[in-house]
Amino acid sequence: MAEADRSSGSSAPRHPAATVGSSSAPTFLDRLRQGAQADHGRPLVFGVAVTVLVVAQALVLIGQTEVAELGQILVFAVLATTYLTWRQEPERQLILALALLPLVQLLSLSLPTRLIPTVQWFVLIGLPIYVLLIVAAYRLHLGRDEIGLRLTRWQPQARVVLLGAALAIPGYLILRPGPIVADPTPVNLVTAMVIVAIFGGVLEEGLFRGVIQSIAERSMARGSVAVSAFATGLLYSSSLDLRYMIFAVLVGVAFGTVVRRTGSLVGVAGGHAALLAGQLVLLPAVFGS
Repeated sequence: MAEADRSSGSSAPRHPAATVGSSSAPTFLDRLRQGAQADHGRPLVFGVAVTVLVVAQALVLIGQTEVAELGQILVFAVLATTYLTWRQEPERQLILALALLPLVQLLSLSLPTRLIPTVQWFVLIGLPIYVLLIVAAYRLHLGRDEIGLRLTRWQPQARVVLLGAALAIPGYLILRPGPIVADPTPVNLVTAMVIVAIFGGVLEEGLFRGVIQSIAERSMARGSVAVSAFATGLLYSSSLDLRYMIFAVLVGVAFGTVVRRTGSLVGVAGGHAALLAGQLVLLPAVFGS
């Protein structure tokens, strides 16, 4: 895979080592700089990223909205600082990709669904996230082929779409969401399904598999699927249902494996779109809450 903005791993740190009596923040930054000089520093930077993301998500699950929002802001600040301090590529790029997660969570927290109808919520949250993905892809030098914006063989991709549509049934049975369309006419249902598909399923695959997994592929190869599945489970833990979080992680592993083997995001984007459209719009309208 092509790598962008490669820096020499043997360059000297720009600042002297933290001395006794220094504050904890300079000491933390100095350790990151030292870790960037050798391969053994890789677990450190990944450990920092995973820890702060999990802690921030825990605040979302157990804290007040204001506390959760502050936690996401602090996590983004930590990841951004780590990105600016780290010097090894492509691990540095993965930190930037993971920094999208607290931004997505912050947008969701800032506009709760109790204030506006769920369908409109998907649009209002999805538009800025699409902008974030485009900016991140540009900054990380992700080309169309690396993201997976290509159609390889259409038959396997079509099977993944059908699989996603079938997975809408267990997803609905686990979560049991209520109807999100007040007036379930055919036109309203189709409109809602299209919105949820584009600003839900397709968007999430662009984040999880298109950006995060593609960047993780540069440094972790097969481990990239685990990284994207971790990101999926982290955000879906907001459902407050352990069964559904496990379901989301398993779907993430399956979709990530498909992307890695086929090199295409098309099938999983369609599959995820069909899954959410069926689970959140069609099945609740047919069977009720």
